[in-house]
Amino acid sequence: MVVLHATDPATVYLSVLARCSGARVGDVATVMYDDHALVRLMAMRRTLFVAPRELVPVVHAAAALDVAATMRKRLLKELATLPTEPPVPTGAAELGAWLRDVEDEVEEALGRLGVASGAQLGAAVPRLRTALLPTTAKKYDVRRAITSSVLVLMGAEGRLVRRQPLGSWSSRQHTWELGRVVWPGGLPEVDRAEARAELVAAYLSRFGPASEADVAWWTGWSLRDTRAAITACGAVTLDGLRWAADDLPTEDEATAPREVA
Repeated sequence: MVVLHATDPATVYLSVLARCSGARVGDVATVMYDDHALVRLMAMRRTLFVAPRELVPVVHAAAALDVAATMRKRLLKELATLPTEPPVPTGAAELGAWLRDVEDEVEEALGRLGVASGAQLGAAVPRLRTALLPTTAKKYDVRRAITSSVLVLMGAEGRLVRRQPLGSWSSRQHTWELGRVVWPGGLPEVDRAEARAELVAAYLSRFGPASEADVAWWTGWSLRDTRAAITACGAVTLDGLRWAADDLPTEDEATAPREVA
């Protein structure tokens, strides 16, 4: 397994149950939220995935950190350009420090609460309820608290992890826990280039052969970054497709008709 798509919460359960005879919904929930053997995180293409815990540092360095950087930049821009209630600092440096302080308060609150929902964290950290106010009369332009944006950002950075959802197993509203509960010493750091090469190698081993375009789409990287990672992982080119180095077909396999799944 590399990762499982997890934007729709039910997809993870269906993906596992389809592959594991005898598994039940409760088993999947236990593995994800109690054992943390699988971890839900936002990564490639700003999409939610579930990854094995041992692969999370690779996915985090290869894709999630870039997503987090974009999310932070976007949130700071919104805070700087939209009216807010209550008002926030106006200078770029001051606003950046303000957001970091809010994040630190969230970590402190979770240290006390253990596991908490966004609403519970908003009650514990008043600045987390800071609202972005509408500037037009359009229906979609509504008052929005920054609660979700901050928590999702902290999750992408590895500071928080998602726990059991509120309500049923198919709910999209998750509770949160400190990342150091899963990684007491902090999420292991992996060199970005090495992480990208390892992620591509894992992708090709599981889903290959694949074209450069396939890999670029799946990762959300530029073609330049994709080519660098493909080269670094030692992938082999055959008939215009990239294969994992240890996954090349034999001569007989290469000429045999491929089965359609």
